[in-house]
Amino acid sequence: MRTATIAGLTALVMLAIGPRPLGAQSAVTVDVQDFSFQPHEWTIQAGTVVTWVNHDEWPHHVAAEDGKSFNSGIIAPGKDFKFAFAAPGRYSYRCGVHPTMSGVITVQGQ
Repeated sequence: MRTATIAGLTALVMLAIGPRPLGAQSAVTVDVQDFSFQPHEWTIQAGTVVTWVNHDEWPHHVAAEDGKSFNSGIIAPGKDFKFAFAAPGRYSYRCGVHPTMSGVITVQGQ
């Protein structure tokens, strides 16, 4: 129970401070845990690879809300999904297994 409370507080802090900027990195990680995507938002440069890592004991799914940009299929516990964002834009996504889980990747041009 304590882990869920800490994760919930972390998610609230991330929402309060806004999107996490990328800087000069070429890869970032989104942790999938406690039925949330952490951080909830990333701002990255075009060409960056985003890796979603499932730290939960349950399967999850990552799919763009536009229905075409990216789709992980089921991500088993302990597994990951990687996607390289080539085009600038705002990409909202959800877990197809748990639709209340959502996140946003904002891609800026290089």
